[in-house]
Amino acid sequence: MLKTLSKKTLLGLSLSALFSTSAMATDVVVDVYYTASAASRSFDIQSEITQMVAAANRYYADNDLSINLVLAATPYQLGSDVVASHSDLQSVYKDSQIRSWRDQFNADFVVVLGSKNSTWQGTTCGIAGDIYGLKIFPDHDTYESYAYNITANDCGNTTLTFMHELGHNMGLGHSVRQGAEGGVYKYGVGYGVDYEFATIMAYPQEFNTSTHLPVFSDPGRTCNNSYSCGVSNVADSQRALANVTNTIANFR
Repeated sequence: MLKTLSKKTLLGLSLSALFSTSAMATDVVVDVYYTASAASRSFDIQSEITQMVAAANRYYADNDLSINLVLAATPYQLGSDVVASHSDLQSVYKDSQIRSWRDQFNADFVVVLGSKNSTWQGTTCGIAGDIYGLKIFPDHDTYESYAYNITANDCGNTTLTFMHELGHNMGLGHSVRQGAEGGVYKYGVGYGVDYEFATIMAYPQEFNTSTHLPVFSDPGRTCNNSYSCGVSNVADSQRALANVTNTIANFR
């Protein structure tokens, strides 16, 4: 399904004007690609992607967010393998054909379903261009230029990885414990409680747990064992996303 609304350009807008709230959100168009390796791990990669997007939309709704992801077109297989690394993300970003398709489909975000990246430092399940400090794309000219990510489908819960990486694209950081802060709103970070849970943007291992909830940090919500899901003005990703929904829906 293609977006019929014309997009407003972001070039030249100040950060405060760029990320403004809106009572009405439009569809957020996502252009999804996959690699042969990703397809080989799936019984039906097209169906997996469709179900992943549908699950993400349910989680957004459960978090009282009006973000509604829409596939730009039928997911397409890329000719080369892609892993969750800086260099591969740069390659995706610089790919002229992918850029052309993004323009054609008016896609707000570009996602490649690829493979995890295992190094001596550990395993990376996904990587995203973001607006909170990781300058992967030095030649960007608007914030929508950061809207690319690689999500591995061989590294745990693919839907949560997908939403985590999109969260970075939308300006969210990991957690205060991990030394992060949000790129648009400082409180746009994940949250967790030791031995209990971690929210979408936080790393469960940082909180000594394997429980990774499909929840954005939110001080107004209760998570496991009556613990709050966030801290007011410290960890409130739900509010940060609500504030930028209209802008990200108008990246293209």
